[in-house]
Amino acid sequence: MQLAGVNLKGALFVVTLLSWSFSAPVDAQTGYKNVSVCEILAQPKNNNLQKVAVDADLLIARPHGVVLVDQRCPGNGLLLDFPSTAEEESVAKLEKAIRRDELPLESTGRFCGNVSREPKSKRFVLSLRLVLNLQPKSPSTAQPGAQAKPSGP
Repeated sequence: MQLAGVNLKGALFVVTLLSWSFSAPVDAQTGYKNVSVCEILAQPKNNNLQKVAVDADLLIARPHGVVLVDQRCPGNGLLLDFPSTAEEESVAKLEKAIRRDELPLESTGRFCGNVSREPKSKRFVLSLRLVLNLQPKSPSTAQPGAQAKPSGP
C-alpha cells in the first residue's frame, strides 16, 4: 500500500523490527557464549552446544525453512528451529512474521539458543530462545542469487 509515496507495509515492518530490538532486555544475553556459524559447522564431533549467541544473516528459503548464514563460510548454513512454545516474545514474533510473509527474505541479527544435530540428517540446528537486533539486510550488501545449503554430511 502506498500513501503519498510511502510504502506503508515497509514502514510498518521497520517499526516492528525496531520494537523487537528494544523489547528484549540486554541482560537476557547473560550466559550466552558468542560463536559464529562457521565455528559451529567446523565442530563435526560436537553434537550439542548450549547457550550460544550467533551474529548471522537470516535467510528464508521457502519452502525449505529458515537458515542462518555467515559470509565467512559461504555455501553453508545453520538450520533454525522454533520451539513449540516460545520462551521469549522475540522468538514468537519472528516465527509469526515468517509465517505471515512479513519479513524480507534476508535479515541480520543475533540469534541465541542451543545447537544440536538432527538425528537422521546429522545437520546442525539452532533451537531458538532469543532474537536481538533483527534488521532487514541492506540491499547494497545482499548478494543476488546467493544461496545457502544446510551443513551436514
